[in-house]
Amino acid sequence: CPCTPGPLHFAIDHCFPIKGQGTVCTGTILRGSLAVNETIEFPELRVDRKVKSIQMFKRPVQRATQGDRVGVCVTQLNAEQLERGIACSPGSMLTWTCAVIAVRPIRFYKGISRTGAKFHLTVGHTTVMAKATFFGLPKDQPDPQAEDAEAPAAKAPTAAVSMAQDLTDAFDAGADYAYQDELRRDAGLRQWAVLELEHPVTSIVGALLIASHLEADVNANSCRLAFYGRMLQTADASDPQAMAKLRVFKRKCKTGQVDRVQDANTVIGRNLFNATTDVNLFVGMKVNLGDLEGTIASSFGKAKFKVDFRHDLDLKAFQDAIRGKQIELRYRRYIFDTAKRMVQ
Repeated sequence: CPCTPGPLHFAIDHCFPIKGQGTVCTGTILRGSLAVNETIEFPELRVDRKVKSIQMFKRPVQRATQGDRVGVCVTQLNAEQLERGIACSPGSMLTWTCAVIAVRPIRFYKGISRTGAKFHLTVGHTTVMAKATFFGLPKDQPDPQAEDAEAPAAKAPTAAVSMAQDLTDAFDAGADYAYQDELRRDAGLRQWAVLELEHPVTSIVGALLIASHLEADVNANSCRLAFYGRMLQTADASDPQAMAKLRVFKRKCKTGQVDRVQDANTVIGRNLFNATTDVNLFVGMKVNLGDLEGTIASSFGKAKFKVDFRHDLDLKAFQDAIRGKQIELRYRRYIFDTAKRMVQ
């Protein structure tokens, strides 16, 4: 049979020893091909072993390829350490505890998938506890890949095809993304998540993941599968500098009042910061006062601050323009930035 392009991905569902022969692993080749005398890796055990023999439907074969159900005999492998698992081409799979995924909600799930909530994550034969931080494109950024929204009923006949093909969302590690409190259900909306797992799993990049709430009552008439996704890239949650490269931000807005107008280009503001805030951290940041944009110039006494404006209005016109308006300070704070910098 012809070889299938790509590295080997052999899903093992059972292992058992045969005296005098070695250990037999039975399963299905999900990708690539396998041949006698080739070296394969068992990534969960971190060992490489040479294929001694292959059987398919009790007949010996020299090679097997994608879709074949086979028994593979290797030597010097403890069957008790690997009941279910993966064999692959050496170095082709990753073991990870944190990753960025492209994600889609499962429309039959009636609950809300919230950022920070725990759920069961299934990757291949492995199910672990995990939590997600959801994010998407900023509202002011158009999505060139957005699909036309379709009614759920119209999508139902092609659901299986959609699940396999609609998670090709490119993730640009240098781009800015907007934090989401929960996974949104909008049709065609591209969304991502940072997953943090309680225990490591092994998979290829692009592996299909399913998140569920298996703790829910099995007798309840409701879907327990919350969302699915594909792993796009791994991340290191233990490395703050590496995580800070994931530019996921929350929008922040502080509001204050005009304490008094000092002149046609300067106001003194109050109630934007509390008494313990170091106003100097905000010097140089832009604020809005009605339709006018100004810059925080300095602190002014206790918790007050001075704002400079550049415009062509005289004093009376300036006072009329800002009457009854609040001072607004808008900025972004990146959730993985341990320095908690404010960016406009």
